[in-house]
Amino acid sequence: MRVCLFANNWVGWQITRWLREQGDELAGLVLHPPEKRKYAEDIMASSHLDPTRMLVWQPDSHPDVASAIRHLGAEVGLSVFFDYVLPMDILRLFPSGAINLHPAYLPYNRGQYPNVWSIVEGTPAGVTLHYMEAGVDTGDLIAQRGVPVEPVDTGETLYRKLEAACVALFKEQWPLIRAGRALRTPQPRGGSSHRTRDVERIDAMDPNRSYKAGELLNILRARTFPPHPGAYLQVGGRKVHLRLNLLDDETLARQREGSHLTINGREIGPGHPAYIVAELSANHGGKFERAVKIIEAAKAAGADAVKLQTYTPDTMTIDCDRGPFQIQGTIWNGRKFYELYGEAHTPWAWHPKLQRVAKGLGLELFSTPFDASAVAFLEGLQVPMYKIASFENVDLPLLRCVAQTGKPIIVSTGLATFEEIQEAVRTIREAGGGHVALLKCTSAYPARPGDMHLRTIPDMAEAFGVPVGLSDHTLEPTVPLAAVALGACLIEKHLTLSRSTPTPDSEFSLEPQEFTAMVRSIRALEQALGTVTYGPSPVESKSLAFRRSLFVVKDVGAGERLTVDNVRAIRPGSGLHTRHLEEVLGRRAAKPISRGTPLSWDLVEQARP
Repeated sequence: MRVCLFANNWVGWQITRWLREQGDELAGLVLHPPEKRKYAEDIMASSHLDPTRMLVWQPDSHPDVASAIRHLGAEVGLSVFFDYVLPMDILRLFPSGAINLHPAYLPYNRGQYPNVWSIVEGTPAGVTLHYMEAGVDTGDLIAQRGVPVEPVDTGETLYRKLEAACVALFKEQWPLIRAGRALRTPQPRGGSSHRTRDVERIDAMDPNRSYKAGELLNILRARTFPPHPGAYLQVGGRKVHLRLNLLDDETLARQREGSHLTINGREIGPGHPAYIVAELSANHGGKFERAVKIIEAAKAAGADAVKLQTYTPDTMTIDCDRGPFQIQGTIWNGRKFYELYGEAHTPWAWHPKLQRVAKGLGLELFSTPFDASAVAFLEGLQVPMYKIASFENVDLPLLRCVAQTGKPIIVSTGLATFEEIQEAVRTIREAGGGHVALLKCTSAYPARPGDMHLRTIPDMAEAFGVPVGLSDHTLEPTVPLAAVALGACLIEKHLTLSRSTPTPDSEFSLEPQEFTAMVRSIRALEQALGTVTYGPSPVESKSLAFRRSLFVVKDVGAGERLTVDNVRAIRPGSGLHTRHLEEVLGRRAAKPISRGTPLSWDLVEQARP
C-alpha cells in the first residue's frame, strides 16, 4: 500500500521509522512549514525518500500541494500529529481513504490540546485512529485506546502517555488497515472540541476571581509542560508563570532514598565525581590478551570501572537465515544476528580471569547479563552491580531476575519511551531491586551529536529521582562533557586499543589517548563547576584592590567642600564604596586631605559611621 504521510512531532518520527521497518512503501511526505516543524530532520531521514517526494504544506497555496500529491500516486493518506485540517480536495486524492492518528478519545477533545482538556474538564483521555472527513477530527472510527489520568499527571506526563499509546495503537491496527480488515464504526455524536484560544483563556489566571480548589489545581497541572508557557498571573506589568511539581508519597520516598547509589564505598550521584565506565564489549576481537590490555588501558586512562557483556549467541537469538534475523541499516548491515553475536561475545571462561586483572588494578568489574543463566553466572563471581542494555530494557522477566539479586542496577534507556522507562523502573522495584541508575542513550552506532538530546538528562533525574548518566556512542569529545555539565553522574564509553583493528564495536569506540583526554576533561570540568558561590573567593582576595572606590584626587583644605572635582570613583578599592558618592558630595572636609587619600567617614564633617 502506497502511503502519503503527513507527519510531525515525535510520534510522526516513530511512525515513519516503523513503516519503513515493516517494508511499507512511502509515496511521499508532507511536512509542516519550517517555523512549525518538530522532529522534521528525523522524519525526513527515516523516510529514505528523495527530496522531490517531500512536500511542504502551505495553507494559502494548498492547490499547488494538492497537484503535487496527486502525482505521487498514493493509495492512502496518513496524518500523524499533523496540525492542519486537510480539505476535501486533498482527502479525495486517496482511493483507500485518509486516516488520522489523534491523541484524544473521540468524540471528546477534538482539536487542540486534548491532554489539557482531559485534566481540566475530566473527559476521557485516550488515542484514536479514524478516517478523515472535512471537519476537525471527525470521521468514522477504526480503533481507540483509553489512557488513565492519574492524580499526579500534568499536561506533560499525560501527553507522553498519549504519545506512547498512539504509537502502540497504530502498530496494532496498521496490519489490519493494510489488509483491508480494519473495523469502521461511526463516531458517536456529542463530545467536545477545542481551539487554541480556549487554552489561552484558561491560561490567564485572574487573581480577583474565586476558583474552586480542584478547578485551580487541574488548570495548573494541565498547563504544566516545561519549557512551554502555561498558566500565568499578571503582576506589576509582568507575566508570572505558574507550574506544579506533583509527587505521590512513593515517588517522594524514592527520590529521598534513590538519588545516590554506592558501589563498594564509592558514591555515585549528584555532588560526587562522575563514575567513568570503560565498556570492553567486542573490542577484544576474540583475543584474551587484547582484553587484558584494554583493561590496563582503562586503568591508565582514569576509568573507575570496566564493563563486560555476558551472553552467547544462543542466549541472544537463534541461528536462522530468515529475513528478520538479517541485520539491516546499521554498521553490521547484511550480517546474521547469530553470526554477529558469535564474533562479539566475551567467552564466559574469561570473566573470572578478567575480574582478577581488574581487581589487581583497583578497578571494579561488572557486566551486562542478557538472560537468567548469565545472571546466575555473574552472581557466582559476586559482581558489585549490573547493567541492563538498551535493547533489553523492555525484557521484564530479565529485569525481575536481575532485581532479585538486590544489587544496584544501571539501565540504559536507548529506544525507550517515558512510559517504558517508568515500567522498567517499577518492575525492578516491585521485584525487590536495589538502587537504580538510568543512562541517557541513543541506540545508534555510531551516534551523531545532534541525536543525543542531552537536555533529557536533568529531566530524567527529576522525573525518576535517581542518578542519571550517559551511555555515549559518539566520537565527539564535547558530548560527555556537556552531559556532566547537565548533571550526568556516570559516563559509559566503549574503549578499544585502536579503531584500525576492526571489531564489531571499534567504529564507535575511543582509543586510549582519547579516553584519557575525556577523563581529564571531565575532572577539570567538575572542578570548574564547583558549587553555587557568590562574593569573592579566597583566590580572588588580592584582586579586591582593583575595584573602584572613592578617593580624593586633589588636595583639599579643612572645611573645603567635597565636589566632583576633588572626589572621584577610581581604582584601587581601599576607599569608601562608590554607593556613598552622592552622600559625600557637598559636605566639607573634616581636616586637610592630600591628593591620593582613600576617602573614609572620619575625613568628612558630620559623617555618620
